[in-house]
Formats: sequence, C-alpha cells, structure tokens
Amino acid sequence: MNDGAHMLFDLSNYLFFLIALAAIYMAAITFIQGNVGGKGRFKAIQVEMRENQKKMIEASKAKRDKEAEELMGQYWKLTSEMMRLQFMFLIPLLVIFAGLAFFFPMVEPGMADDIRLPLYDDGLSSHCDLETADGIYSNCYAIPQGAQRGAWAIDAYIYSAENESLARNSTAIYVEGGKPSDVWLQSHTQNGFTDGLAGKVPHTLYASTDKKNYSIGETVSIRASYSPQSPSASPQASGRIEAVLDSGTFFYLDLPFALPLINISRIIGSYGVFIFLAFVMSMCYSIAKAVYDAAMKKQQVK
Repeated sequence: MNDGAHMLFDLSNYLFFLIALAAIYMAAITFIQGNVGGKGRFKAIQVEMRENQKKMIEASKAKRDKEAEELMGQYWKLTSEMMRLQFMFLIPLLVIFAGLAFFFPMVEPGMADDIRLPLYDDGLSSHCDLETADGIYSNCYAIPQGAQRGAWAIDAYIYSAENESLARNSTAIYVEGGKPSDVWLQSHTQNGFTDGLAGKVPHTLYASTDKKNYSIGETVSIRASYSPQSPSASPQASGRIEAVLDSGTFFYLDLPFALPLINISRIIGSYGVFIFLAFVMSMCYSIAKAVYDAAMKKQQVK
C-alpha cells in the first residue's frame, strides 16, 4: 500500500469510507437494474412471466392444449429475454467487483507495516532453514519491541518466473494474546478451468511456524513447502516463495451477532466488509420500498 493511501485512511475512519462506497454501489446497481433493457423492463418481464404462468395453469386445467402451447412459447421467449437482461446486468457488476479487487489493496489501512520476507531452502541458520534442498523454504523474523499484540496472519505465496501467483496459504501466530477467531486464514491454488486448458500444473502450498504463541523479542521461524515438487518448477530455479506478515494490524468489522450458517462474527478485509454492508443496505432498501409501495397502494384505495 502506498504512503498517500495510508495517510488518507486509518483503521478508525476507513469503515465510514466503505459505508459510503457501499451506498454508492447500491444506488448504481439499483439504477442499472431499473434501466437495463429499457426503463422498468426487468420488472415488467417478471410481472408478465407470473401472469403467463397463471394463464398456463388455467389453460392446462381446462384442457385448452393449443392455448397452453402458445402460452408456453411466450413464456420461453420471456425467459430468454430475462436471461439476456440478466447477462447485461452481470457485465457491469463484474466490472465493478474487478475494479474493487484492484482498488482495495491500494487504500486499505493496516497494510503499510506488512513485512515481506523471501523464503529460502539453503540450509543457512540465518534463514532458520534446517537442511539444504529438502523442499522446505524458511526464514526468520524477530518480533520487535512495541509490536502489536494479538493475532498475526502470515501469508505464504509461490510465484512463477513470470511473477504469476501459483498458490497461497496462510497460518497465524499469537503475540502475547489473541485467538483463532481474530484472523481469517486464506488459501488459493492455481487450478481453474482456463489454467487446465493452458496445461498449467496446479500447486498446493503449505505454511507453518515453529510454534503458535510468542512473546515480544522472540524469533518466529516461518516455513513453507509446496507440491508437486519438480526441478523444472522449483522456485529456486525459476520463481520464488515468500511470506507476508501483517504485523497484527488489519481492517475488520466485529458484528454483535454471528452470521447464520457460517457462524462468523468478525469480517476481515475490505472485500468482505463491503459485501456485507452492500447486502445489509440492499435488505433495508427492499424493506423500505415494500413498506412505501404498500402505503402508496393503501392511499390510492382510499
């Protein structure tokens, strides 16, 4: 993260920025959804499809086969148009989320003090590596005085010679306190459909430390290994493996309740918090609109 972005936001005011961004996002999505294919067309198709279904049921019960067949044809035409509009709606949605994926790492606070360490398989004690060329890549980090206490996340990455991220995995340490629910550990491997078509071999990365609980001044020994191992794919020969320690400073939102199904009460990172805020705003907007529409309909009846 650049210094300008770090000065622009801190961990206390960044949440207000995300709330404003989620509100703008919801307004944009509502506008796009209301105007895709023509103003109100999306909603009009939904109404037409419901009416069409009712007529089909009535025609089937009355055994008006020809009418039912015609209604079925109309229904499929409406379905086709609905799918086309949904696809048109999906394109700007994907563009927005792709843009946010690049934008958030540039402005999210708590990333300026991240520590990036290359990992080595050279057998040197200065790198906390126990044996040369044993497939376990290591490095050391001494926790300094004044370091943030609590949970730290450590992300390990493997990169190709072309600087392409092949896999990612995470582990956590606890500096004089902290618990597993404080951090969110992520993993990623290159095994997508397009990667398979391109003949790329999926890699799996394993990350660990010599222990979990540390005191200020102690040295953390970080280790990582990957599979499949092969001389041609070795990071020593063509790429690299590195670790990133977040120093115990990261953006998160603690909820007063645990989210159903996933049982999570702490959302970590801009992306997760943004999606949660957008979802809550969407629900509030839908409820408010339903109440308003019902009130207007009631007033019209009077």
